Amino acid sequence: MTLAYDGSCQSHVNALANEVRQVFLDMRKRLERLPQSQLAADPYGQLVIAPNLTSTRWRRQPTGGRQGQGSSPKPVRPRIGSSGTSLRSCWADAAVRFGEGVAGNAEGMRVVVVGATGNVGTALLRSLAEEPVVDSILGIARRLPESGPDKTEWAAANIDDAELEPFFRGADVVISLAWRIQPARRLDELWRTNVVGSTRVFEAVARARVPSLIYASSVGVYSPGSKDRLVGETWPREGVATSFYARHKAEVERRLDRFEHEQPATRVVRLRPALIFQRSSAHEQRRLFAGPFLPSRMLRRGPLPVVPSVRGLRFQVVHAADVAESYRLAALGEARGAFNVAAEPVLEADAFAEVLGARPVLLPPGVVRAAMSAAWRLRLHPSPPGWLDLGLQTPLLDSTRARAELGWAPRHDGAATVRELIDGIRDNAGAPTPPLDPTKSGPLRAHEIATLGGEREQK
Repeated sequence: MTLAYDGSCQSHVNALANEVRQVFLDMRKRLERLPQSQLAADPYGQLVIAPNLTSTRWRRQPTGGRQGQGSSPKPVRPRIGSSGTSLRSCWADAAVRFGEGVAGNAEGMRVVVVGATGNVGTALLRSLAEEPVVDSILGIARRLPESGPDKTEWAAANIDDAELEPFFRGADVVISLAWRIQPARRLDELWRTNVVGSTRVFEAVARARVPSLIYASSVGVYSPGSKDRLVGETWPREGVATSFYARHKAEVERRLDRFEHEQPATRVVRLRPALIFQRSSAHEQRRLFAGPFLPSRMLRRGPLPVVPSVRGLRFQVVHAADVAESYRLAALGEARGAFNVAAEPVLEADAFAEVLGARPVLLPPGVVRAAMSAAWRLRLHPSPPGWLDLGLQTPLLDSTRARAELGWAPRHDGAATVRELIDGIRDNAGAPTPPLDPTKSGPLRAHEIATLGGEREQK
């Protein structure tokens, strides 16, 4: 009898897989506590037992050396009852018979994260550090923090011009997050990092023969769409013409299309999240999108009787921890292609006013855009009005594919994530990395004010 299922039940399969994975993790821990006298020598070398039900790849890790250092991985599948087969090997074979891929290559996995100190990068490092099948993490950034999560090494590199291939050699997956949105008046400089730099990452992945590449795309890659329905990953990808961010994202995806065509052996995943917030990114979000003149202390319930809102604005957000989870699932699994990542519910224009307990005052988009343009021209605001166009024109995301094929599900709803962000802005919350550190703004935000011209980036 043949059993078949379609994509509609994939999420249930993934949930079951996670439960089975935990069972085998517990079993492995018990085996590892057994005295060596009870374990026969393993003629196959030290088997890599990986709780990763989405992988069917096998790797042999010879005793006494890390995979990739002077050894050539070959498939190995021990047979129960074979001479000298250890208890661990028997368990590995039983695991595979129960669920193909439980024993695989994920144990000892090395992950390289390019752009590891920002909003998503910091959340992703925390997630990867807690994942038992990840052995080591290399975080790459232009400006390095003083410390990081467990398992994490650091390397300073600018993707504009650094030699990246040596960093990628021996990696199982490279996750490309690096992106800049300041200095916003120097679009040639931003193009060199966002577009040329991302292309250089892809090329280095190919030269280093990294098996998997995961790229941080965005809702901003999509062409304008209606705000009254959700769209899937097949929606056109031309961006919003007045947004440099959208234009850059669309161009990078076109180059990634070519990379996939030219490098079919490389598994490519592109994640397209909605707006990404967390408490520790609050300082950065306020600095980049609101500027130095926003009185953060007033962002609490009560002081503001009214809050301006943009008529017709509807948007989605997703917590950085949930985005990190989507990257973790993509890194450990075998999925390919694009995935939308957004939490529910869809938020309306009055979402921020509701968090502050204020009455929303709906303003026409044209009025708000004119005000933003004036502030931008007068160098009173850090971001050009194209960001408003992006918010008003990008479509709403359908995340069904991520739920079904990655087994992803957000733990934070959109409204709670907005509340967390507002609370963080009020408290000047951040993190000890250069992009997220509140102390970098200087006394009275003097360093921010000095860079409002958009000609240089705050250090």
